[in-house]
Amino acid sequence: MVAKKSIFEKLKLVEKIDGENETELNEEAASIEESNQQDENEKNEDHIENSNNFNVKATNTLVNDNKKVGNTYMDRNIDINKVLSIEEIYGKFSLENDSTKTVFVIDEFFKALPGNLPREVRKQSVINIIKASGKDIDLILRDGESRANILNNHLKEFSKKTEDSVTGYQMQIQQLMKEIEQLKNRINEREQLRLEQKSIIEFEMQRIDCIMQSVE
Repeated sequence: MVAKKSIFEKLKLVEKIDGENETELNEEAASIEESNQQDENEKNEDHIENSNNFNVKATNTLVNDNKKVGNTYMDRNIDINKVLSIEEIYGKFSLENDSTKTVFVIDEFFKALPGNLPREVRKQSVINIIKASGKDIDLILRDGESRANILNNHLKEFSKKTEDSVTGYQMQIQQLMKEIEQLKNRINEREQLRLEQKSIIEFEMQRIDCIMQSVE
C-alpha cells in the first residue's frame, strides 16, 4: 500500500519526512526561535508600523471581498427543507478544493510540525514554510475570511427564511383559529335558532292538543 504523502511532500518541499528530517525541523525551529529573540527589539517598531499599514490595506480588501461574496450569495436560493453539509455550501460558490491553496493548509503545516515546539516557534515555522513554498499567506488568509463570511451569510439567510416560514405558519394558525371561532359562533347561532323554532312549534302543538281535547 502506498504511504500517504505529508503536506511537505505535496508541496515538494521535502522528498520524505523521516526521523532525520524531523531532527532538522527541530534544529531549524530552535534556530528560528533564537534569531527571532535577537531581532525582536530591533524590528519591533518597524513591525508595528508595517502591521498597521497591512491591516488598513487588508481591511479595505476584505470589505470589498465581503461585498462581492455577499452580493453573489444573496442571489442564491436557499432550500430550508434540508440541511447542507459544509462541502455543499462551499460547492455553491466554486471555492478552491486544493487544500494546499486554502486556509486549511495552515492547519496541516501545524500538524506536520513536532508538537513539543513552543507555539511561537511553530507559528513562525509555518509562516516560513508557506513563504518557502511560494504561496501568498495574505491570499490564504483571505480564503479563510471568505469561507467564514459565506458560512455566516448562509446561516443568517437560512435562519431568516426559516423564521419567515415559521411566521407564515403562525399566521395561518391564527387565521384557522379565527375561522374555527367563527364556525363555533355559527354553530351556537344555529343551535339557538333550533331551540327557538322548537319552542314555537311545541307551543303551537300544545295549543292544538288542548283544543282537540276540549271536544273529546
